Amino acid sequence: MQEFYIINKKHTADIHRDLSLIFIELKKYKPLDRGSRAIKELWLRFLTEINEQTEKVDAVMLENPEISQALEIVERSAYSDGDLYAYEDYLLELMTQHNSVESARSEGETKGRAEGEKIGIEQGRAEGIEQGRTEGEKLGIEKGEKQKAIEMARKLKLKGIMSDEEIAEITGLTKDEILTLT
Repeated sequence: MQEFYIINKKHTADIHRDLSLIFIELKKYKPLDRGSRAIKELWLRFLTEINEQTEKVDAVMLENPEISQALEIVERSAYSDGDLYAYEDYLLELMTQHNSVESARSEGETKGRAEGEKIGIEQGRAEGIEQGRTEGEKLGIEKGEKQKAIEMARKLKLKGIMSDEEIAEITGLTKDEILTLT
């Protein structure tokens, strides 16, 4: 097995280590164990079975990560430059469309949340005013009734025709409240 790296002719120190070529002379390759023999057989199958008419690949070959990666490279290389550019343009258009939809959705959520809060505040304010009005009326009525009972108790006490207990019973005031009246 021999591994080669690509070197820039003008700058020989510039070695491209991310891309290498590996040559394996299969006749000289002697697998040491069962796993190595299986890998050798898979690569031999890859080299002999995969061609431009291949539509379906055996699952055993796809299970091996290196062979699976090699199959992807072969599939990509089957397209012309025009096909690849068209495919990349299509993917770019899909991503742009997806980003536009996500951006619009996010903007819609933000606006909806703001409008919901505004409506909620306005509705809450209106409900609060209505509730305040209702409670105010109720308190006003109670206060008015209490005031009326106090006035009636005062008049009855001034006339002197009833005892404090009777006045309390009629007006609904307590005996202590009646005692404080003059």
